[in-house]
Amino acid sequence: MVDALVRLVPPMMLDQTFLLLRHPLARARLSDSPNVTEVTLQAEANGPGTLWLLPRLVDLRSVRLFHAPSNILPAGLAMPTVTTVHDLMWLLHPELCRVPGPWGHVETMFYRDGIRRALRRSTRLVAISQATLADIRAVDRCAAQRCTVVAHGIEPVFSPSQGDQDQQECERVRATYAPGAARHVLAVGRSAPYKNHRKVVEAFLLAFGEDPATHLILIQRLGTEAQGLLELARALGAEGRVHVLPSLALQDLIALYRGALCLCQPSIIEGWGMPVGEALACGCPVVASRCAALREVLGEAAEYVDPHSTVSIAGGLRRIARDASARGRLIDAGLRRAREFTWQEYARAMAMVYRECLETPKAAGELGTGS
Repeated sequence: MVDALVRLVPPMMLDQTFLLLRHPLARARLSDSPNVTEVTLQAEANGPGTLWLLPRLVDLRSVRLFHAPSNILPAGLAMPTVTTVHDLMWLLHPELCRVPGPWGHVETMFYRDGIRRALRRSTRLVAISQATLADIRAVDRCAAQRCTVVAHGIEPVFSPSQGDQDQQECERVRATYAPGAARHVLAVGRSAPYKNHRKVVEAFLLAFGEDPATHLILIQRLGTEAQGLLELARALGAEGRVHVLPSLALQDLIALYRGALCLCQPSIIEGWGMPVGEALACGCPVVASRCAALREVLGEAAEYVDPHSTVSIAGGLRRIARDASARGRLIDAGLRRAREFTWQEYARAMAMVYRECLETPKAAGELGTGS
């Protein structure tokens, strides 16, 4: 999202200047637009320095509109602000996203502080889905009145297989990450309870336990759950058929989407669900929960299951694998659905939000965004 924001919005607003706050590890420029200045911020994007000390870390006196792109609004900002709210999990369901142990409670307090400030103080809020807007309305009706929904886009690089060469690449990548597999089910998402990855492993083995040539590839970032999932697979007699990867090259991810039997995404809750959008665009059928955000993104282009039932998820996986007609319908519906989500439309909507905020009496200076 942030990449599309900084790449596409400044060229749409050449009458304005933008100040982009760079992460210390960022290598390349964030934007080539001539109206952009970049400053390296010696703090994490969603860290204590950013949340509580930002005006002391960087000179923001010329900034007339600040955009916080990831749920939390820094303290001490005097100018009008826009905050993008992806979800309210830290307020409504902290047990589904925090790490176990004492640090999880500290993390919960940190995010709750930033999110509550965003709801209370932001000039405008941008929800990434109607589902997120509904949660905002349930928590703070006044905040919901200042909220606009702007859906995410899908990068054009996510596209379906175009022929034999792409198919051969899918097979090569599968052999690299899942040796011995003739087919694979894919799951993609951060390591967090709301992603429901233990149920994914259990359902996969229930559906394909007697098919040693079908493997599960789970791409799981930002967490320490991998060992537990591998131990679960071992306990269920499927060691070597469940592969948990921390990350991989973009082209390899695309190949795995294109070659998968399906993407398994039985999330308990979501704000939007980038992996399901990417899967649709790659011609990969999706097995998903009926949580509001996923239904909003997927429409009729999914096999829906109960995320709390291993049997239901396994049944969805088996139907996709065995019913070629249903699989084909989902692929066609998914490709049509994916075309509805573009970053160009997202950028145009965000530029409109910025301009509306700049019309407020306080606005007089640069536009700033954290990145």
